[in-house]
Amino acid sequence: MMNIELHPFSRSDFKELISWIRNPEELFIWSATTFTFPLDENQLENHYQDAQNSNTRLMYTALDCRTKENIGHIELTRIDREDRKASIAYVLVDPSKRGLGYGSALVRTILEECFERMKLLKVDLFVFEFNPVAIHCYQKAGFEIGEIIEDRIKLNEKFVTLYLMGLNYDQWIACK
Repeated sequence: MMNIELHPFSRSDFKELISWIRNPEELFIWSATTFTFPLDENQLENHYQDAQNSNTRLMYTALDCRTKENIGHIELTRIDREDRKASIAYVLVDPSKRGLGYGSALVRTILEECFERMKLLKVDLFVFEFNPVAIHCYQKAGFEIGEIIEDRIKLNEKFVTLYLMGLNYDQWIACK
């Protein structure tokens, strides 16, 4: 089993993250409408500063413990410590590392962070219906589709379907 460490995302990670977004479609799948292509350091700086000034967002770089290489990026958003819930967002695996199990390892690691260290009770995420690889990865971790949203985000002037997927602590324990 792959071991992943999460480290706080920093400005020194900007260039590598930018290099992983190779076209407008990848940017949209990763961030919906948050950024515009081409992704650049100014956009990331604004996003980074927003997270630094927030107590409801955490940004991480994911590192392979064996090779010490950065393999991905992931964020926690809408962190609600009182209600003990958060959302996973901006999940990205280095394109050269896809198909090797890093996505599953990254999701497993962020869930350990959420449920074991942060003591959250519920985690959710949004994923596009047209991203079956990500949906499968999340389902393997125990996530279930809770809501289908068809009128929130447009791509090329047409609404695209989003799934809101959720996982609570008890479901996570059962899937471990």
